[in-house]
Amino acid sequence: MPGVTLADIYTVYAKPSLDGRLVIRKKTARQVSARLKARKEEVAEAKPAVDAHEACVKAKKAVTKRVYIPGKGYEEKLVCPIQEFRKFLREAMPR
Repeated sequence: MPGVTLADIYTVYAKPSLDGRLVIRKKTARQVSARLKARKEEVAEAKPAVDAHEACVKAKKAVTKRVYIPGKGYEEKLVCPIQEFRKFLREAMPR
């Protein structure tokens, strides 16, 4: 089994906003900008996936499938095919 190298632990990259200076980060470090965080919260509040599923069912594009639900077993549910779901999701996403 090979040993762990520094490249397995750290990521090194040039950051343009720091005039190309190198930045060294641990791979476990996660940086999220305030703008990205705000956008994620906006999308989470809007729940576009629920709206997209409802639109798909209304457009009669959904199909009936047996779906396993933990603790309940199998149930038949309306499921939107992924190609159709992506179209409806694109329309349901907040701008």
